[in-house]
Amino acid sequence: ALGLAMVRQFAAAAGSGAPGAGKHTFAAIFFGANDATAPDFFVHVPLEEYGKHLSEMISISKAALPEITLLLISPPPVDGDSLNSHPWYVEGGRSQELTGAYAEECGRVAQAEGVLFL
Repeated sequence: ALGLAMVRQFAAAAGSGAPGAGKHTFAAIFFGANDATAPDFFVHVPLEEYGKHLSEMISISKAALPEITLLLISPPPVDGDSLNSHPWYVEGGRSQELTGAYAEECGRVAQAEGVLFL
């Protein structure tokens, strides 16, 4: 939901008529690292909802700036050993398998929406 609010704010500013507004030619959307946590973690977003949010972010951006080039960036790989070495980390919240599913969903959305994907 935070990402959607940020994209809505970006889109509103782009169409505001303020100096420099509407001159954006490229934007990267990089969400999912926190979403891709175990379902009992407070920042978790279900995979289907994550994909819907990405599609909505793309639609909002394209509506505000039809000529913009968009890049979806997948959630980064998880280094479980490094995470587990931190005393603040609760083991089991993140995994390469879970993050991989979110990365795949990000790629699927990018292909369906016709935007770049990394």
